[in-house]
Amino acid sequence: MRELASMGFPKEGFAEHHQKGIAILPAEATAPLPAETILTDYARHEGISAATAKKYGATFRQIARILGYDDLRRITDDDARRFVQARMDEGRNTGTVQDDVLAAGAVFNWGVRQKRFTSNPWKDIAPKAPRRGPPPRVKYGDDEARRILTSAREESGWLRWAPWLMCFTGARIGEIAELRRGDVHTDKALQILDIVPTDARAGKNEEFQRMIPLHSALIAEGFLDYVASLPPNPDGPLFPSIKPDPHGRRDTPAQTQLGRWMRSKVKITDPKKAPAHSWRHWVKDQLRGSDAEAQDAILGHYNPRNAGAGYGKGFRGMPDKLVEVVEKIKSPLTPI
Repeated sequence: MRELASMGFPKEGFAEHHQKGIAILPAEATAPLPAETILTDYARHEGISAATAKKYGATFRQIARILGYDDLRRITDDDARRFVQARMDEGRNTGTVQDDVLAAGAVFNWGVRQKRFTSNPWKDIAPKAPRRGPPPRVKYGDDEARRILTSAREESGWLRWAPWLMCFTGARIGEIAELRRGDVHTDKALQILDIVPTDARAGKNEEFQRMIPLHSALIAEGFLDYVASLPPNPDGPLFPSIKPDPHGRRDTPAQTQLGRWMRSKVKITDPKKAPAHSWRHWVKDQLRGSDAEAQDAILGHYNPRNAGAGYGKGFRGMPDKLVEVVEKIKSPLTPI
């Protein structure tokens, strides 16, 4: 009882506080339990992806910021509701707050099963996101695509080539930013972009790994000359001009810089036009009518259609089968 009192709990006992929603076990109430500790155990036990672990980490950092402490044993039902209200008052999208609560709830559900907590204060408090209306992100129009690629021709380094790569591969900005020099190579006499896992680019799922043949417009534009100009180390960054963040990652700095460039120089300010992701919508529409599995192989989508979809690597490992599909992407600009 003294131990509980030393942590700020009144002496009337654990049972009363459990009824108030404090998710703790009496034997565990002697020391704080930071989110990082639980998240490390949760990730190891559940085998979640690096992207999910990063997302959950961000959620619990927000929880600690708003509640003013990083001790999961102290979170009460009232604290959880206070967090939800604070996020809504900050103007966060309802869907974002819902994601936060569901993420926290998933970790606490696991913690309850593992006897780390006695209850889940996040249960049944996620706000309902509005029904989906128009897509939050839309593709670039033909004129916008031309403006972006024309502006990119005036740049150097990664801003010179990232928009062109996104236009003709549909690759995600994080995938492009973390590419290594050796990821551009020859396979079956084809020049390809080989998107594979790395420590900085673990990927959302196994299906993101793929070999995309380079579009003829990229080759005509001189992309391979740029690659040849880099130091020959295959493990070196394809875009060394992206300054890594303190964790050694290039994806977030690239996303930030690309957004500023798109808004300030190219003057595309429509909030539905995402600086990077709208290219994926562009490529998807360009490929419509082609084999659906080939489209998924190019874009790194995961759309299992039947039990056989999980057999083999499929088109993701057959760049020679994707050449004709990739070439269906029409270049917004004529070659230099």
